[in-house]
Amino acid sequence: MTAVRRTRSGQERKHVAADPQALADELLERSAHVCKAPNGRPQRYLVGLAGIPGSGKSTFSEALLRALNARETRAALVPMDGFHRTQASLAADPDPAFSFRRRGAPFTFDPDGLLALVRRLRSEHSLSAPAFSHAAKDPVDDAIQIDSMHRIILVEGSFLCLDEEPWRTISLEMDERWFYDVDEETALQRVIKRHVAAGLAADETAAEAKALANDVLNAKLILEKMVPPDKWLAEMETAPESSPSDGPFPKATPQLPNSVFDMFSMKGKVTAITGGGGGIGFAAAEAIAEAGGDVALLYRSAPNMEERSAELAKAAIEAVEKDFGRLDCYIANAGGGVPGSINPDYPLEAWHKTQSVNLHSTFYAARECARIFKAQGSGSFIATTSISARIVNVPYDQPAYNSSKAAVVHFCRSLARDWRNFARVNTISPGFFDTPMGPSDKAVEDVLYQKSVLGRAGDVKELKAAYLYLASNASTYTTGADLLIDGGYCLT
Repeated sequence: MTAVRRTRSGQERKHVAADPQALADELLERSAHVCKAPNGRPQRYLVGLAGIPGSGKSTFSEALLRALNARETRAALVPMDGFHRTQASLAADPDPAFSFRRRGAPFTFDPDGLLALVRRLRSEHSLSAPAFSHAAKDPVDDAIQIDSMHRIILVEGSFLCLDEEPWRTISLEMDERWFYDVDEETALQRVIKRHVAAGLAADETAAEAKALANDVLNAKLILEKMVPPDKWLAEMETAPESSPSDGPFPKATPQLPNSVFDMFSMKGKVTAITGGGGGIGFAAAEAIAEAGGDVALLYRSAPNMEERSAELAKAAIEAVEKDFGRLDCYIANAGGGVPGSINPDYPLEAWHKTQSVNLHSTFYAARECARIFKAQGSGSFIATTSISARIVNVPYDQPAYNSSKAAVVHFCRSLARDWRNFARVNTISPGFFDTPMGPSDKAVEDVLYQKSVLGRAGDVKELKAAYLYLASNASTYTTGADLLIDGGYCLT
């Protein structure tokens, strides 16, 4: 039975169930005439999804996106949050304290920028849109890539049905306007929980005061001044309040460009690399930078580094987040160890140092990256290991090093499963390369070259593409992998 209510402005609400699967089928049928139109101008069908703060519209939008992309169409989601005014912009207002307190109100957004993007969706085949970083608390330019294959665009945000300019013009640019409707008390309780979970309020009492001073005011404005939507959506009783950790299946295919060059692009992405001062780490840094990405090279020169690894990793990653506003990829490349046979003369300190430099440092970095990647909903974690993780490397005696590298591989494979809902985790296992850590004894070199199928050591430039592949969107279906790049050494 369809419920009927009225808005504060007297509009009648005739609801339909917010079932992503059923609505995806209906939307595909209604948009078919647009998506199959002759080429020329981009043929896109735009759906505006509005709702009061805490309604659940963002969660529903993501579910609808998954449902659409599971039906062999290409859909994209553009959140209004990407058009938040920056903190720097709010700080320049006549009353910055008021602007920050009301962040989320209409005047704290850039509706002209959103309108310009909506119109570009009608005229340009390929373009990018901003997203919002909750870690940096600011928009991130070019975070969403849209190409000519994206035929249905979901534009989601609280004010997409607001009857005030320029929001009204934005609303009328949509082919359809939907309003995700829940009662105001339910929405308020969700906002309170969200403020506490995000650390924006110390407890529920403070969170309620914050919500009443901002979110509730925004909700009242939305309900009192509304462009009539084409569809009122009633939340299904079984609908989750947040995205599920697993399922529904199949999950949405990432929104990828057609061009392989664009897939390998690192534009707008930030990568942190340990051990990037030379050798393999520097080659990886070059690859990321050449693909348009920002790179933060991390190195350690502090005393008692092994004892302070966790502290240093936390400080370094927080510094990258503060300076760049985000972190898209972390390459754990620093490594080393103390060779030698395991016997009573092998120092315990040497064992602990080898495990700390290779395994523990990777764990400490991963622990810090998890917070950022989960908040962003995406990330790539790459660890440099070694062929010694797979084989007992002769003529060297280095059980401590071999075991630490093998542990890193299995740790990262386990992490790929652990982080399956928000990040990819992979390793690269190089063979012998011409670096300061490579063999220095001529006789040993000759033996190693004979064992390599290609008969030589590698040049670090031959690793650049591998790191770029795993760091970029070219590898969105690759996780838990260990790329062996050894010139065929392990074949013999």
